Amino acid sequence: MRTQRHRSGTSDRVVLAAPLQDGARSPDRQHNGNGRAADADDQCSLHDVQATELGELVATIEGEVIPRLMLAHQSLQDSASIAALSVAPPSSEDVAELVDMVLVDNDALARGFVNKVLDRGVPIESVYLNLLSPAARHLGELWEADRCSFSDVTIGIWHLHRLMHE
Repeated sequence: MRTQRHRSGTSDRVVLAAPLQDGARSPDRQHNGNGRAADADDQCSLHDVQATELGELVATIEGEVIPRLMLAHQSLQDSASIAALSVAPPSSEDVAELVDMVLVDNDALARGFVNKVLDRGVPIESVYLNLLSPAARHLGELWEADRCSFSDVTIGIWHLHRLMHE
């Protein structure tokens, strides 16, 4: 084992090196003899390798992983859509029943009815569009036909609004 002393700038550094055979040069002097260029070249080549590997990783993620996730997610959505289509949306009888519940000012009964509809597997969007919205419309029709008062409609709409936000 031999010791080599290198001077770089203002400081000295000591490098331990094994004896070399057949006139081979020390690894730290292979490029241009001062050690710095070898380090810079090594860093550049390491950076190039890392950039290449990162590029390959990004390409794999974009080309393989993301498309497979999209397909898996799409098939789950399709399954949920098919299941939702197999469940009957709320009927006009459901709407009339809910209107009767909100007109008698029974919030708990109306909430239980909506939960029962949801438990049948009806999606929340369908409850909004096919139950709560027609119920509000039906309340307006009852008022126009003078079958309930303005305050009854107001309180009924208030109950529907609360159901929508729960």
